[in-house]
Amino acid sequence: AGAVFELRDGATVKYTSTTSGSNGICTFSNVAWGTYTVHEKTVPAGYTAAADFSITVDATHLASSYDALDTRLSGSISLHKVDDMGTPGNTDDIDLSGAVFTITKGSTTLTSTPTGSNGLTSFTGLEWGTWTVTEITAPTGYGITMIPFDVTLEAAQRDFSYRVDDARRTASAEITKKDATDSSTLSGAVFELLQG
Repeated sequence: AGAVFELRDGATVKYTSTTSGSNGICTFSNVAWGTYTVHEKTVPAGYTAAADFSITVDATHLASSYDALDTRLSGSISLHKVDDMGTPGNTDDIDLSGAVFTITKGSTTLTSTPTGSNGLTSFTGLEWGTWTVTEITAPTGYGITMIPFDVTLEAAQRDFSYRVDDARRTASAEITKKDATDSSTLSGAVFELLQG
């Protein structure tokens, strides 16, 4: 829906079609005999224009039908990997490198390049349809917290961007308190971790 065509004689527009509806049909009425170039003036969202072609209107071509083929524009999925905590004392995101994602549609599975130092990776040249996005490798020191989700690429939304947060893994430390003279273990010691 939404296509409009012109009939041209050289560079001169002679006729403009109706706008196509959901059936894809555009019509020209009361066209004088002659040879015209058909040019797609208005292209539906998500498509490239059909190639120009010639038609002839004469005694044997008074009511003709033609197919004008538009090509779908491909889609993309961009992912931005960040630390879910931000910088301590700051609300800025920390970009994370090393995350790897897959996207799956039917029997097709694509794997991303690892996110770079800017936290970005993307899939381009994608067919329309529903793709499932899954994180398969978290950056070093992080756990995967993302739940796989679906993205539907279509004429109205061919390009999709998503921010993916990962949680920092917690760490543990074990300290054994020992006597400095004979290295025997000592009980009752308590330690604190101070940040900064």
